[in-house]
Amino acid sequence: MASRLLILDPQVGWARRHVQVESTFRLLANWLTVHDLWPRVWITAFYNDEASPFRRLMARWTDFQSAEDWTLLEPYATRTVEVIRRNTYGLPEAFWQTARLSHVDRIVLAGVETDASVCKTAMDAFDRGIGVDIVPSWTASAYGSSGRAHGLAILRKVLGSQHVITEEEALKILRSG
Repeated sequence: MASRLLILDPQVGWARRHVQVESTFRLLANWLTVHDLWPRVWITAFYNDEASPFRRLMARWTDFQSAEDWTLLEPYATRTVEVIRRNTYGLPEAFWQTARLSHVDRIVLAGVETDASVCKTAMDAFDRGIGVDIVPSWTASAYGSSGRAHGLAILRKVLGSQHVITEEEALKILRSG
């Protein structure tokens, strides 16, 4: 079986919303480089495209409709990693099929929004029988520390607090699988 690091939306549009978002992604990229773990990474990118429920159901929300928001932050944009496009809080079914075919049984989850997409993706993985671990310092929210704290409280409840882990524990997981 295998483990992967799944990073949700390291994009310019999210980084502009709160200083914590950009610094979180920068710290995570440095950690990945130091530990030479880029080959174990999947990245998502959020697009508020024509098929997005955000356009249909939240008409007032018009962000992420252009490259100005879509663009991946450096160094994510220049790394050779798989980028999964998404237009919902969760991930498309094709992603879960890829995870299954790749024999991924554990995901370390990072990115934005701790209080929305990170929670949704973690619960979707759990429901599919995939173990999920979260490193708090690798998550961020456009609502700052309070948004992240609320999301982490939910994750501790739905996954169990033993799945909110340290960077050292994440390193062991990613190197072992």
